Amino acid sequence: MGAGCAHAPEARITPTSPAEGHLPIIRAVSIDRTGRILKVPVEVGGCQKPVVSTVQTSRVVTLAASVKTHEPPAGTKCPAVVGFLHFKVTLDKPLGDRRLRDGATGKFLPPPTHSSARQ
Repeated sequence: MGAGCAHAPEARITPTSPAEGHLPIIRAVSIDRTGRILKVPVEVGGCQKPVVSTVQTSRVVTLAASVKTHEPPAGTKCPAVVGFLHFKVTLDKPLGDRRLRDGATGKFLPPPTHSSARQ
């Protein structure tokens, strides 16, 4: 099992709030041809990196996005930029007919777009 992945029995997901460290997924998630690799866009600032954890069940894959802040190199400052970086998530098995759920809002996401680029 990959890092950031957890298995849980079918359960009701209680939405978390951004105040608890999870960010809503506001852009389309993409999927590769195998159906196992998702690219999740996460909004980040200059000294932040995206992190996405999953809870995978037989019917739903819940994606919980957050950011990890790091210190800039000595003598520098974090760039004053905001943008989207893609975090690659490898599922234990192809997504198939399972639905994606946003861990921050508890809402279902639209089906992922198919990525034409090489993974």
